[in-house]
Amino acid sequence: MSGWINYSGIVTSQKMSENKMGNRGSKSVIHETKQSCIIVKEQRVNGSWCGINIPHLRYTLVGFGRSYQVKTLSNQIIQRQFYSSESNLDNSQLRQDPWFISGFSDAEGCFMVLVRKSPKSKLGWQIEANFTINLHVRDLDLLKLIQSFSFASHYFGVGRIGKERNGCRDFTIGSLDQIITKVIPHFDKYPLKTNKYSDYLLFKQVVMMMQRGEHLTAEGLQKIIGIRASLNRGLTPLLLEAFPNTVALVRPLLPPLKNVKLDP
Repeated sequence: MSGWINYSGIVTSQKMSENKMGNRGSKSVIHETKQSCIIVKEQRVNGSWCGINIPHLRYTLVGFGRSYQVKTLSNQIIQRQFYSSESNLDNSQLRQDPWFISGFSDAEGCFMVLVRKSPKSKLGWQIEANFTINLHVRDLDLLKLIQSFSFASHYFGVGRIGKERNGCRDFTIGSLDQIITKVIPHFDKYPLKTNKYSDYLLFKQVVMMMQRGEHLTAEGLQKIIGIRASLNRGLTPLLLEAFPNTVALVRPLLPPLKNVKLDP
C-alpha cells in the first residue's frame, strides 16, 4: 500500500506497511538514511511495538510540510490523538538528543492549567500546572524512557507515571518546582515547532505567576482564568459560570521556522 505527499511541487510515492508487529496500520514515510528522513502525520493505532531494549522505537511525529506551522497535532490530552513514526536510532542516541523530547511533546504532550474548587483556599479555587504525556498502555517502556531522559547536565528524572486508565497511561510533572527547574528550561532551550508552542507560552506565564504567588490574589486568579480560556479547549462550563466576565487572552503567535531541526 502506498501514500503520497506533495513536497516542493513533486509528488512522491512512499510504501507503508499495515502488518507490523500487531499494529493495524501505519502511515509512516521514512527514507533509507537517517540524515534524510521524510515524515508525515499519522495516526497511532495500537501504540509502539518496541520496548526499551529494542532499537527500532516508534515515537511521535511533529508534522510535515507547508502546513506544519499551522497545525497542532494534539490539542488536549483527553482526546488521545496519537501520532507516531519509526526511527533507526537506538535508545542511547535518543537519550543524548534533547530535541527528541521536544519533538515528542509537540505531538503527544499537553501543557495543562487546572482550576478546581477548593473550600480550604481563601479564594475558593486551587490552581495547578501539569506537563503531561499520555500514551497507550503498550507504550509504558517509552514513558519510562522519557521519565529517565537525560543528556549532559540537564535531565528530567522527575515526574510520575500514573496507573492504567482506559487503556492508557500518562507521565506527569505536576510539582511547581520541578516544572520551573526541569520543564521550562528544556522547552526554552529546545522550543516546540507547532502551535503547541503557543500553549507552552501561556502555560509558562501561569507558572511564573504562581511562582510569584499571584494566583493567591483575586486579580491574579482572574488573569489566570483569562489565560486558561485560551489554552487547549478553553474554559469548562463550571468556570464559565463562575467567571462570566472573563476575556480570553490573545494566543501568542508562532514565530517563523528558519533552519530549525525537526525531531523526532
